Amino acid sequence: MKELGIKKLNQNNWLEPDASLSFSVSDLFDKIYKAKLDDSVPIEIHKLFETARGTMIYGYFFYPIFSFSAEQFTRIAEAAISKACDILDAPKQKTFSEKIKWLTKFPEIKNTSHDRWKSLRELRNKFSHPSKLTIITPYMAIRLMEQIADDINYIFKCTIHIKSAKQKEIF
Repeated sequence: MKELGIKKLNQNNWLEPDASLSFSVSDLFDKIYKAKLDDSVPIEIHKLFETARGTMIYGYFFYPIFSFSAEQFTRIAEAAISKACDILDAPKQKTFSEKIKWLTKFPEIKNTSHDRWKSLRELRNKFSHPSKLTIITPYMAIRLMEQIADDINYIFKCTIHIKSAKQKEIF
């Protein structure tokens, strides 16, 4: 059998730290749990985020989990965009790209995050249609998670502001 280039799990080693790592589980835990979602973010998105974050910690035992977690965070970003569209009563949008385009018609969103959301969509597409195994470092995965948390927090702050402004227009 060819060498895989990753830890080959078995009953004896699955709870041992992956030899590829150079830090303690405590340090890893602190880094992973630094990012926070605001209370303005809907509970459904919090649940998805916490599940992906909880999974990421297991990268300590199996390094490729960092990549899988990072991939999941890009999908959570899409779920957040979909939820923001729902909250703002967007017309039915089929694709992530269409949802981003619709949301960025609002100046609060377009001026600061349009390009970031487009980049996240492209990364999500790359992760969702792999042609080979992609392994990213824990630091890259954690940084991506932090950036996505910031973007999700921002989109829901904007969503609340926009929804409030729309309600004031009605009255």
